[in-house]
Amino acid sequence: MICRMTKCCQNQARYISGLFTYRIKFSVMINHWLGKLLDVMDRNNLWDDTLLIMTTDHGFLLGEHKLTGKNIMHTYNEIAHPLLMIHLPGTDPDSNRISAITQKHRLDADDPWLF
Repeated sequence: MICRMTKCCQNQARYISGLFTYRIKFSVMINHWLGKLLDVMDRNNLWDDTLLIMTTDHGFLLGEHKLTGKNIMHTYNEIAHPLLMIHLPGTDPDSNRISAITQKHRLDADDPWLF
């Protein structure tokens, strides 16, 4: 079968392919450095007295719903359900999974209540 994509379609396909490549490389880098952080916490026995919060401000569409990017109304799970993980020392991580909606408008690094 011969693909008869127009130049516009070819450009869009290259753009989306580039987005996927960028996001994969970015994810690999984040996984690498997050792994290093968690390894340091393991090596130094920091889990018992360290609060760890991992979050993001929004999700990102990579072609789902025929859309790409983040500047889309928050009607899709890929954007509206960003990561929020909290390790609180002294709690059992397997018994504290919450599926409720969370708000993290106060989780800024410069908020004094975190420190």
